[in-house]
Amino acid sequence: MTIEVDYRFPASVDPHKQAKIIAVEQTVRTWDARFAHREAALRSHLAEVVSVQTETETGHSLATIHFPKALPQKVCHQVHCVGL
Repeated sequence: MTIEVDYRFPASVDPHKQAKIIAVEQTVRTWDARFAHREAALRSHLAEVVSVQTETETGHSLATIHFPKALPQKVCHQVHCVGL
């Protein structure tokens, strides 16, 4: 099960790049080479950009990101999901 979040970006922002940054920063940003041996297990905690749509009239974009429902404790504190 996932938590689906939509992010709206102005026309001046690259929505694909920004959505990917959000997905990584909100879930696995502190994982580095020290965790390489656990990469397969940790991948289940990585958020995923599932769609990016651009409004033709305004140029604004809407990105949808799926976050894993069971986030690691550290991440839960960052996104205020303690108790979910």
